[in-house]
Amino acid sequence: RKTDRRIEFIGNSITCGYGTEGSNRDERFKPETENNYKSYAAILARAFNAEAHFIAHSGKGVVRNYGDEKPVSDPKETMPGRYDRTLDNDPSQLWDFDQWKTDCVVINLGTNDFSTSPHPDRDSFLKAYKELISKVRSAHGDVPIFCVVGPMINEPCFSYVKELTQYYKNQLKDEHVYFAGLPDNLLNQEDDLGSDWHPSYRGQLKIAAQLLGPLATVMKWDFRTDEIYP
Repeated sequence: RKTDRRIEFIGNSITCGYGTEGSNRDERFKPETENNYKSYAAILARAFNAEAHFIAHSGKGVVRNYGDEKPVSDPKETMPGRYDRTLDNDPSQLWDFDQWKTDCVVINLGTNDFSTSPHPDRDSFLKAYKELISKVRSAHGDVPIFCVVGPMINEPCFSYVKELTQYYKNQLKDEHVYFAGLPDNLLNQEDDLGSDWHPSYRGQLKIAAQLLGPLATVMKWDFRTDEIYP
């Protein structure tokens, strides 16, 4: 259906739809088990009848990528460093954001920063996250930004991102950066998990259901429930 609504999603494997086609959590990932159409991001876009751009890369973090032996990764290789690329692996071609202006941005990052050791320290994580938000602001202006945490990670990422959003509200008087923490008990350990312990399609539906309300309220958008409760 024709629409004027637009959402930009920035994320990692969860946003990619990694493992959504997997039959269970013990099934190893293969390309056939990834389906972005079944990700919470694509589900939300359909529920709101919105166009969507997905800037997502499995294993990437805010300041530390999955499995890095150092607490801080090469900044050119984290999501803030890759955000403005036209092609994910080509830093020479930068995207022209004037081609497509979004109404809001949903960021779901932090899982890879804290899922393995060594963890980044608070200051390094917050500094890199602020750099990403600055890039989003430069690209899209004063649009609402939803900072999502979870459901595959909780503390300390949960507290750090909540602190970040409060900083924007209280210190910078930016009322358009929102915290959207997902409950750590949102997904069960059986039916809600697909390949490599990532959310299955059922799990992704639960994530979308949690985020539907905050986006609908802030954006003042109506929505379809059949995409989330098929």
